[in-house]
Amino acid sequence: MAIYKHNDHPNVVVRALRKVYNPIGFKKGYNAVLAFISLGYLLGFCLASVRSFNVWGFWASNNGPGETWAYTTKGMLYKVSMTMHIVVVIPAGLLVVLQFIPIIRYKALLFHRINGYLVMLLVPFFFDNWHHHLKSCVWR
Repeated sequence: MAIYKHNDHPNVVVRALRKVYNPIGFKKGYNAVLAFISLGYLLGFCLASVRSFNVWGFWASNNGPGETWAYTTKGMLYKVSMTMHIVVVIPAGLLVVLQFIPIIRYKALLFHRINGYLVMLLVPFFFDNWHHHLKSCVWR
């Protein structure tokens, strides 16, 4: 039974893929594949949703009439919380992609920690009913 070095695999495809995912910090191929699929979907969603930063332009014209009606008639607190939700979710999604890249976790520990704290700060705005929490805090 032959023992191979980490990058000297007899299969050409495995050798080529190891040259891609080893510098990023992945040790096993299946972890890299799962991360590329999951983080690729998240990154794609966030980049495709950047257009909705323009709340009155893109977001209001591409939603249903009920959502736009609720946004325009439910009051200022609803507008602020919904705009905050739209504007904060996309940067948090982009930053969380960096949290799962192993080379950043190992080599840039300070950046990884600061990025993690920033993502944890932004996570409460992921929830769609954030305006209910704000309303209960303001009107008590």
